Amino acid sequence: PNGEWVKNEAATVISKEKDPAKKEVLINDFLTKYPTTKETQGRVDNFKMQLASSYAAAKDYASYHKIVDGLSPAIQASLNNNLAWEMAEKGENLEEAKKMSWQATSFAQKEVKAPSNPKPDNLTKKLWEENRNSNFAMYGDTYAFILYKLGDYKAGYDFAKEAAQINKLKNPEYNERYVMLAEKVLPPADTKKLIEGFVEEGVASSATKDILKGLYVKVKGSEAGYDTYIAALEEAANTRKKAEIAKSIIKEKAPAFKLKDFDGNEVSLASLKGKVVIVDFWATWCGPCIASMPGMNKALTKYKDNPNVKFLFVDTWENVDDKLKNAKEFMTKKNYPFHVLMDTKDEMVTSFGVSGIPTKFILDKEGNIRFKSIGFDGNDDALVFELSTMIDMAGM
Repeated sequence: PNGEWVKNEAATVISKEKDPAKKEVLINDFLTKYPTTKETQGRVDNFKMQLASSYAAAKDYASYHKIVDGLSPAIQASLNNNLAWEMAEKGENLEEAKKMSWQATSFAQKEVKAPSNPKPDNLTKKLWEENRNSNFAMYGDTYAFILYKLGDYKAGYDFAKEAAQINKLKNPEYNERYVMLAEKVLPPADTKKLIEGFVEEGVASSATKDILKGLYVKVKGSEAGYDTYIAALEEAANTRKKAEIAKSIIKEKAPAFKLKDFDGNEVSLASLKGKVVIVDFWATWCGPCIASMPGMNKALTKYKDNPNVKFLFVDTWENVDDKLKNAKEFMTKKNYPFHVLMDTKDEMVTSFGVSGIPTKFILDKEGNIRFKSIGFDGNDDALVFELSTMIDMAGM
């Protein structure tokens, strides 16, 4: 009765339970039946992380902290950072978010200088150091964002600047926070110069460019000439990016597929011959997939009147009973006009050899894969530019 299969079944029941109080009862029952060993510590921590997230979703922060305080500082930091970011994005409970974010940030800051654990065998000293710096940048960026929301611009600026610099000023998302706070702290001319550099390097997000536009209007008194000015700044980066994209072109026969959309209509690779096809693998639980959707919508809008370009959004790797209902509800809530195909058996995602989502494939008119793009860096403008370039090159 205490075999692995029984344990796994009990674990599945725990994972599916949404109510935190009921989930806690199930976890305690599991721990009574199966005392924690060194081998099962990871699973137990996972249960507690799930439980903490459930309490956080219910805004029961006292119960959240009771669970989280029993976890290792590294796991606490990860959970606190994720939750603090969500709260900051919604502008809710910012003082609570600040406390959580500071636990994560101060922990990561100490880890950079004096690691609490020895170096893992599978990492070089350099990579280990980079990972610790990267964590500090991520948590510090969240902290900076919360301080921005609270109006503590000077303190926020210092953390945002350090986070962006750890990423060598190459990450558009971190640069965005740096610029948001720079605008509040630095003279306008300095912020303008900072953003111009980011635009020229191709590491400015659309929000960063919006700040530049505001500064331009302040100086010039109107928007006159802005489009020419920004196009000149973007030209060098765009030329460089196009050359990089051209180097990544491939030619592989796309696997045949036949899936149904929300209305039960079948869509196959054969039915799309003669069109350039963008296949975007995504899931309703995938944060980066969801974050990329505004950019994907911009790209879709750009090509909406072009009958030779087709966007397909393939919902895959879902872990719910009614996958169609789940996807439909998600799209209704988000209000995107996407043509969604249901990969309910995960056959298409497997045949395309996808290892992580979001992953996009650009197919030419003959059904060959010409480009593959993995992940999302948070920059809508860069995504639209990349896809447009790939679509144009695949359509030649």
